[in-house]
Amino acid sequence: MQSMFFYMFCNKYQNVFDEMTGMSNNNFVSMDFSIQGQKIIKIPEEELKMKNLMKKIFAPLAVLALAVGVGINLNLETDFINAQAINYAAEADFTLKSAKSSAYNSDWTYGSWELYGAANNNGGWAFMKFGGKNTTLATANPVYLRGQVPSKSVSQIDVVFNVGNLTVGSVNSWGVDVYSDSGYTNLVDSVLGGTMSTKTAQTLSLVPTSSWAAGLYYKVYFDLANTTGTNGIVWVDKIQFVENADVSKTLTNLSFTGTPTKTTYIEGDVFDPTGLIVTATYSDSSSSDVTLQTSWQNLIVGMTSIEGTYTYLSISLNINVGGLIVNEAPAIGGIIDGHAYLVTAFNSTTADTQYILRGGNTFASGFSASNTEEFTSPANYSLNDAFVFTRVAINEYQITSGLNYLGSTNTNNGLILGETEGSWTVSLSSGTTSGGISYDGIFLQDTTYDRYLTAYASTPNFRTYTSTTSQPLPAACIVLYDMTVLEGFDEDYTAARDFADDVVNGEGLNAQDNCEAVHASLMTKYNALSEGAKEVFEENAEAIFVSARARLAYLDSWVAAQPGSNPTRQSTSDQSRNNLVAVISIGAIGLTSILGYYFVSKKKKLS
Repeated sequence: MQSMFFYMFCNKYQNVFDEMTGMSNNNFVSMDFSIQGQKIIKIPEEELKMKNLMKKIFAPLAVLALAVGVGINLNLETDFINAQAINYAAEADFTLKSAKSSAYNSDWTYGSWELYGAANNNGGWAFMKFGGKNTTLATANPVYLRGQVPSKSVSQIDVVFNVGNLTVGSVNSWGVDVYSDSGYTNLVDSVLGGTMSTKTAQTLSLVPTSSWAAGLYYKVYFDLANTTGTNGIVWVDKIQFVENADVSKTLTNLSFTGTPTKTTYIEGDVFDPTGLIVTATYSDSSSSDVTLQTSWQNLIVGMTSIEGTYTYLSISLNINVGGLIVNEAPAIGGIIDGHAYLVTAFNSTTADTQYILRGGNTFASGFSASNTEEFTSPANYSLNDAFVFTRVAINEYQITSGLNYLGSTNTNNGLILGETEGSWTVSLSSGTTSGGISYDGIFLQDTTYDRYLTAYASTPNFRTYTSTTSQPLPAACIVLYDMTVLEGFDEDYTAARDFADDVVNGEGLNAQDNCEAVHASLMTKYNALSEGAKEVFEENAEAIFVSARARLAYLDSWVAAQPGSNPTRQSTSDQSRNNLVAVISIGAIGLTSILGYYFVSKKKKLS
């Protein structure tokens, strides 16, 4: 397409360049004179050669510059069309795990939404399952999400289904009922949903005949069927209410008033804008409250401010809210990233026998008994029997033995130790058994099939189950013993972590206007670390180490640069603008050269 355009452009504007240079293709021959009106002018041969040379050099360059400029303009127009953003008047984003529940027969709230018959395994899943097993569904159906979209007109509802959708059960019908009142009695519209595909990640839309007005109440429902004893029929990532945007205006300003009610967080928390009113102003001088439509950065350790972004059609603007404190999330169970732990559990409600799952040899699904034995004392084991816990997210770890990963298949006897990568989320496990025995440890739930690690008394072995109570507690209560500490290997970790904390929260935090001196001091401390501590600092994936390495790398770059420089990362949009400026500048220089030559040539001819 662009090649054809370039050919047409060159042909269309050939006469223009002939006139500007004073020559056409016929001029590229040896000649001694030309006619200007009635006056005969003798042209020296050297001047003629120079004139031809100038045309050969500048004319193609000018054509290329203009063609590239027009081509870029066409691309920019295409990019603008493709970049038309979807504005959401409201959204229930279940991937954020903003609230937690495990019951499929109760009402509960998720943000501003009311849910019935839905659960996310107390936050264990980054999506929502609607509809329980056969006995639960008999009394809790249809299930739904409902709530108000207060200030925006809605053009459609997008439901984003998870890849595990319809693993069990089926859908009789689903859709949305729209009401004018908070009691959900005055129905104003209904739309039925389309056919869902089994175990497919897809987005299906509920589209009205005409847009729904602002302030209405919506009930997205699922009428389900289930003959199995397994919970969770419809799996949903998000339910999004698309704003009916006015394309005749553009976003011109974004501002906020007020201060956030909550200012102290731990990493992984979702920023709460309560106390703020975010206002968007448009080209027609209108304005609207877009607090609910503003998206916020993820909260990470050390942040003191957060950026909020609102997008209207193709334009995004930002605000910055300060006064925040973001602390490191405490590790459930006191797990230390990179440490090796013995994995144990008791066998029954009487907790009379404790078993250990030993690392070392791999085992396939159903064969963990070869690595299971009665546990006696940590003193009888070594690092070779332990599993290394490597942090991949907040309270989520890969559990490895050597080069192999502890994982699960989608069966009750599906524990494996092999080459397939996986990870496990950690939650608290404490209480008292029916036999009167107190237990205190952690639950480990694999993130692929949402199954829990548990001991099994009969064989004995370790297995995975869909529930922590599939075996009598405390069988699913995992008790860890830190072999890294017990064998005295924690000294390097402690030294490396202390240094990382100094970089992030201590001396490194005050480097502004004093970068060179702070860098020198930190490097002295770094060089004083043992080789083992340096290795921990450079390779550990814990958040504090990642942040410290990033800050130290910045200081390294600053010191290596010229005095007074302050390098920053350049965004893609900045690079695009710079490229465009460069092309325009080149084109302008080329055209200026041609115009200069043209006028000089005319002047000579007239004289």
